Amino acid sequence: MITGREQKTALQVKTMQEAKAANLQKKGRNLPLDLLKLLMSFFVVFSHSNMLRDIDTFTHHIADNALFRATVPCFLIISGYYFYKVIERKKIRLWAKRFAITYGIWMTVYIFFWIPREVNSATDVFWILKTVFYGYYHLWYLSGALCAGTMLYYLQRKLSDFSLVLTGLALYSAGVLLQYSFLYDWFEGSAIHQAAQIESSFRNFLFYAFPFFLSGYLIKKHNLANKIKKQHLRVLLALSLVSLFCEIYFHYLNTVKTDGYIHIISYTYACPLAIMSVLAMRIQTSSQIFARMSAGIYYIHPLFLILFWTQDKFSTVFVGTASLLMSALGALLLIQINKKVKYLL
Repeated sequence: MITGREQKTALQVKTMQEAKAANLQKKGRNLPLDLLKLLMSFFVVFSHSNMLRDIDTFTHHIADNALFRATVPCFLIISGYYFYKVIERKKIRLWAKRFAITYGIWMTVYIFFWIPREVNSATDVFWILKTVFYGYYHLWYLSGALCAGTMLYYLQRKLSDFSLVLTGLALYSAGVLLQYSFLYDWFEGSAIHQAAQIESSFRNFLFYAFPFFLSGYLIKKHNLANKIKKQHLRVLLALSLVSLFCEIYFHYLNTVKTDGYIHIISYTYACPLAIMSVLAMRIQTSSQIFARMSAGIYYIHPLFLILFWTQDKFSTVFVGTASLLMSALGALLLIQINKKVKYLL
């Protein structure tokens, strides 16, 4: 027979458990989302190591453009998703400071890889300023997200969500136009075609980062991951992946240029659907280890890829795998350093 005291104790334990669960739900992290970020950091390493290029051209083309290159749009969507709370809590300055310091730290780490040994002309000065603003190699993601977030902060105060969507679509369409001018030599001889020969003309915060950042922000603001039924999300995601494959295959058949596939039209719906499908799982964790590992691998992996860039004797599979393993070990070290050096990750 259960006494009144035992019932009271059981009720207190249950209340504490419910409070703990509610607190985790409120302050915890989405475990599947963190695991996805970790997986995407693997894909970044594979993409930068040209995984499978020396084995089969078609397989590399599909894997790189339909899978590996989708990581940056997904990262931007996730950043935009968390940015909604930044606006809600009015922490824009703290957010911008964090991004700017992290960007500055890693630009300094890689400074000997992007700054010229000698500055002899205005062109050298322009190159330095461009790299400082745009970012070295993979670090363009940080500058792109920072600028996209700053832009969104001001626009969302003046424009409706519908107007924001139209703005995002218009900007991404402009990027698509520039990239297609590069891939298919549209407007040959014109200023558009000349500008399109430079990848940063379409892969930048305005034409690329902002549209995906915006989609993440709107997913969070309107709670779309929970409003759309899971089975509907799965069907839509499957259809979007078929569309993505067809689009990549179309480019494979119709252009000889295998690099520069940045503005994939199918990314605009396939990537948000993928993120919403993961968010809908709603499994919480209080640990940041997977998110930290993802960031660490992303930031440090070029230091290990550089070891192989001057070597032709290794296969791309070996280079990608070895670089990933060394990056993972490096990320574990960075996690420890991050406890002392704030904003490293």
